[in-house]
Amino acid sequence: MPLPVELNQAVVAPGGGRLALILGAGCSVEAPTGVPVARVCSQALHDDFVADGFLAAGECTKPDDLSVLADLVFLKAGTQEPLVTRLRQRYQLHAKMPNEGYLIAAALLTERAIASIVTLNYDVAITAAVAALSCGDIVGIIEGPHHLGNQTNHNIYYLHRSANEVDPNAWVLRTVTIQAEWQGNWEQQITQHVLVRPVVVFAGIGTAVTVLLESAKLMRQAIPAATRQYLVNPSPSAGSGFFQQMQLADDRYIQMGWCDFMRQLADRLVVEHHQLLAASAQEKALENNHTNENLTPILAQLRGHGVVTAGRIRANWLLNDKRPYQPMDGNVSPLQADLLLGIAYIARNSTTEVSVAEDGLVEFRRGGKVISAVIVASGCGHRKTASIETRINQRRPQWRTRGIQPTATLVAATSDGPVTITPPTDLVRGEGPANDIITGQTSLSYHHLETLRANPALVAAIVP
Repeated sequence: MPLPVELNQAVVAPGGGRLALILGAGCSVEAPTGVPVARVCSQALHDDFVADGFLAAGECTKPDDLSVLADLVFLKAGTQEPLVTRLRQRYQLHAKMPNEGYLIAAALLTERAIASIVTLNYDVAITAAVAALSCGDIVGIIEGPHHLGNQTNHNIYYLHRSANEVDPNAWVLRTVTIQAEWQGNWEQQITQHVLVRPVVVFAGIGTAVTVLLESAKLMRQAIPAATRQYLVNPSPSAGSGFFQQMQLADDRYIQMGWCDFMRQLADRLVVEHHQLLAASAQEKALENNHTNENLTPILAQLRGHGVVTAGRIRANWLLNDKRPYQPMDGNVSPLQADLLLGIAYIARNSTTEVSVAEDGLVEFRRGGKVISAVIVASGCGHRKTASIETRINQRRPQWRTRGIQPTATLVAATSDGPVTITPPTDLVRGEGPANDIITGQTSLSYHHLETLRANPALVAAIVP
């Protein structure tokens, strides 16, 4: 199903910050995160307690409600520790890998397309997603009120604490702690930084579990009346107890899985990025009297890769050593557009088709056969060619296992302009054989885009 217009508009709004997400257990179900929903976890832990003799059969009135189970465990033990320890260890909540939805969420936070996220989960998969993209300097991780000093303009709030919390009684599980936690610690911060956004999306909350209902109820009371609220869940709305409790209109229910929803949301942003790239390419071609190459096939490939891989390709092309994901902005688009124009220029002059691999290498194909694999690198206007050469040689081991090895590098936007580069065959061995029996081709030629534009015949040195 298509996403509502308000959602698509919010994710590409100039300046960002119009969309906030509130995530439940359903967001962690999909692989590789793989944490069951709260009711399944609760039932499994309850059955363990009964098997161990800690609880009697029938003693818990709602064994599939984690809050009810937590209340009973605390009553019997005077602490939540037995439940928290089993929950944390059984499902490895402290070491979960992020699924695609979480990686996309981290990317959209980095792009400032999402303002902030509130998670009702204890697993730290979304923190792992931020770490995977190395965007911790942009995204604040707030694992409890004691971390409010870590806030940035874009944050992830663990409303009920995270699996990193060592005090088991600090985890918000029992119904009695929810009101106190909200009014005493979170209300002002969550309201100011998250709930005042024009669009708020609840995702992965389908079951009417007490701790989720109470938290969501408190948040909904703080959401301004003008805010558009949506619930994303894979099952039909009639089977969602949480949706019934929210009392939203039917058109506010989006029947979709977490990862599918995030892919579709991100695709709208990718389209916006590509419109910016196309405009930047057109402007650059006009200013420099270059041919405005046809970028449509290449942009279609990048769109197919999705927002996370596209951002990683940008980082590779711009030689970003600080993080593996490069967000798009007004400074980045002209640099990437210049490279795209160069790639299309080579393809046109060599009568080949372009294939952009996920690792950032560009393959030129003719008749379905790969003729050449090329590394693409921008000096970003401040790097000299020699610096690019050093960085490329440092990165070359990552391509050693590829079936088609790169043999050339396309260089653009250097601070020293077009220069002739004749690097040694191998930085360690120096000048020597052009092939290695283990790694294969070791020579790598460098070609500046402006030199190729001045003499199209030189394209044959890259793509025979």
